[in-house]
Amino acid sequence: MEQASERRFEKEAADVAREQSRAAEQDRLRILDNLVVKEERLQGLIDRFNALIDQGSQQSDQVTNEALRSARRDAADEFRRVAANPYGRQPVAATTAPMVADFVLASVENSAVRDAAERSFMDTEHLVDISHIPFPDSPPIVYPDAAFWRKISKNRTKWASVDLSSNPTEEKIIKALDDPNN
Repeated sequence: MEQASERRFEKEAADVAREQSRAAEQDRLRILDNLVVKEERLQGLIDRFNALIDQGSQQSDQVTNEALRSARRDAADEFRRVAANPYGRQPVAATTAPMVADFVLASVENSAVRDAAERSFMDTEHLVDISHIPFPDSPPIVYPDAAFWRKISKNRTKWASVDLSSNPTEEKIIKALDDPNN
């Protein structure tokens, strides 16, 4: 009877130990599954971030590059949210992604500005070249007859009282500014 009681006690202790072991194993599997899911989400974010960076790098002719801004704003900020760690440490991707996006964005936008400046300079030089191309006087410049000139001069007299160059208020201001006593 004593042996049976002892065996029963040992069996109950073994059952409890086995249940504790099984519960610990399930906890480990749950934590591992959560880590796998989090790793997959992070890998998806990394792939999305890299795609936005590549797309933005290919659009280097745009001074305002929305793909790179999106990489910085959306993907990089989401790294922090997804990679939130209860121990206070974030994965390297969560801390470096915004810096990489900022660097690539600045580099691509600087390149676009430089290219635009060079293109505008060359366009201006081209206009200078075009400006010294001689052109013939055919058809020649033809001025209207004297009667037409008299008519438009007469029509202009109604605007003779309008002086756009200055007005009394402006003249007072100019006199006040010119006065050395002020």
